[in-house]
Amino acid sequence: MANASSTQQLLYSPSIKDLQREYVGVNVDQLPTPCAILDRAIIKKNCDQLLAACRKLGTVELTRLQLGENGGARNIIISTVNEAIFVADYMQSLRKNGNINILYGVPIGPSQIKRLALLGKHLGPGSISLLVDHVSQLPGVSVFESYTGWPPQLFVKVDTGYGRAGVPPNTDTLRELELAILTAERAGEVILHGFYSHAGHSYNSKSASDRLTLLASEIRGLVSAADAMRMLDTHSSDDSLVQRCFCLSVGASPTATSIESILSPDSNDAAREEMSKFQETLRQLSKKDDIEIHAGVYPLLDMQQLDTSGLDRQKENLKVRGIDTSAHKIAITILAEVVSLYPEREPAEAMIAAGSLAIGREPRTTVSNNWATMTDWKAGLNQRQLGDGDYILARVSQEHGILQKAAHGKHMSLEIGQKVRLWPNHACIAGAGYGHYFVVDSSLPEQDVDTVQEVWERCNGW
Repeated sequence: MANASSTQQLLYSPSIKDLQREYVGVNVDQLPTPCAILDRAIIKKNCDQLLAACRKLGTVELTRLQLGENGGARNIIISTVNEAIFVADYMQSLRKNGNINILYGVPIGPSQIKRLALLGKHLGPGSISLLVDHVSQLPGVSVFESYTGWPPQLFVKVDTGYGRAGVPPNTDTLRELELAILTAERAGEVILHGFYSHAGHSYNSKSASDRLTLLASEIRGLVSAADAMRMLDTHSSDDSLVQRCFCLSVGASPTATSIESILSPDSNDAAREEMSKFQETLRQLSKKDDIEIHAGVYPLLDMQQLDTSGLDRQKENLKVRGIDTSAHKIAITILAEVVSLYPEREPAEAMIAAGSLAIGREPRTTVSNNWATMTDWKAGLNQRQLGDGDYILARVSQEHGILQKAAHGKHMSLEIGQKVRLWPNHACIAGAGYGHYFVVDSSLPEQDVDTVQEVWERCNGW
């Protein structure tokens, strides 16, 4: 009988260095499952394309997920305090090239102030921004300066139609909040840096044109809020507030994608004319405020993004193993193992040892009862398969997933022990179940594309 000390060694909790020693250079079919795999080449391509599209707009583009190579500000958004701590040393290393700032992207609660302030003390003045959307949050924010010796920057979260968080523009509630911020700012407790909106409702849009309209609406909502703030000080002898330039931070992956889609060579004349008007609007607005686009899950993407943004319809001449693939923009997939077969069922089914904790439980907008799309690891997703693939993940429980033959999928027999590839509906939720990512690179020579190149540690917890 094994003793306690020897059984503890069987627990699967290796360090990142241990994982790198064991798996870098190993083919993906030798990885423990379930596991999350990122394609480094696709991540870089997605980030480069967003930066290129935003440069064509003539805006000052500070993407929140890909920090450029040159000098200037380095700004990121995090959604947990642990994430801020996780990237702190890296952000500190960027200080020599310009200012750094970490925005805690959830309306601030009192329990988070101390940890963020202590992190800010470590990183230095101007390094931490907080999000507020209610006047009662300000007393807690005022405590920040007592830990750091300097005030935090504030973004006012404005609700431009999503209805999740934020104060609506042109309301008494916003005016009350802005007056309270002005009072706190004059007391040296905060610095109002800008206004922030997230177009989560753009996931329900039907076209790139619709998404561009939502992006324009976001910007107008933030401009209205910024102008209202400037007007509060018109009776003061100090006109500094009237002349102030704010940061207007807008976007979501679907709206960011709309920019890329409409600027593509395949756009029609009407779309190009619409984009031309949008560009002119941005040029005028940027004379007064800085406009920033935050792109959400854009570097990784997922099946929801393909459904929403029409990325599958972009005609890019890219081949993966000779297959024209409409999923060439999805950088995350989950590797899972088939553990049982049920051929007597109609349609035939199979079980994988990966359930809701491994893949998430997020629906797609275009396909019902499909918690992920499955292919063989080497198959990719070609255009014919995009809607449903070979099999769908029809049912999930905590650790079990039931694969079901898709109505239009190609014939593919499954075997116990076979490794299959799951294309997640929602990358953020799927990735949350893992402490690390195995990284491959599809731009490498054919013999190396399925070989692990790196292991990246992932931050979890709050």
